[in-house]
Amino acid sequence: MDYAKQINILDNAITQVSAYLSYTSSQSDMSKTGEEAKRTVIAILNKISASQSTINAIQRVSFGASQQDFFFGRNYNTADVRDESRCNAYRQSINAIINILKQERERLVKEQADKEQTRSKQMAKWTLIFSAIAAICAIISVILAIF
Repeated sequence: MDYAKQINILDNAITQVSAYLSYTSSQSDMSKTGEEAKRTVIAILNKISASQSTINAIQRVSFGASQQDFFFGRNYNTADVRDESRCNAYRQSINAIINILKQERERLVKEQADKEQTRSKQMAKWTLIFSAIAAICAIISVILAIF
């Protein structure tokens, strides 16, 4: 698969995962939705043959509770504060996945540019070689014309 297709697939994945940011519901639903997003992203990364370190980074994103709800055995925060905290943790995890995808996209764009630059250097080298051959042929034809 070429770089343009891989980058396009990553762009679509970033858009798809960004849609998960608007999702709000109970903690168990958010956790399931977050895990679904991870599975989707991992399948996409496998499809484009991403590095194992990128896949591992996605797998390490957690959608668990961000803080303990109990302090010394008592409920420390109100339900609204806990729910808001869980929603924030969910959003941060989704944003982490998006950032990992963006980094992978940047890596692919850089690799594509490096490959194009290498190809351009090779073309310039061959152009110089053929220009030298043409110049030598021109000199030979002038010498032959004189004699």
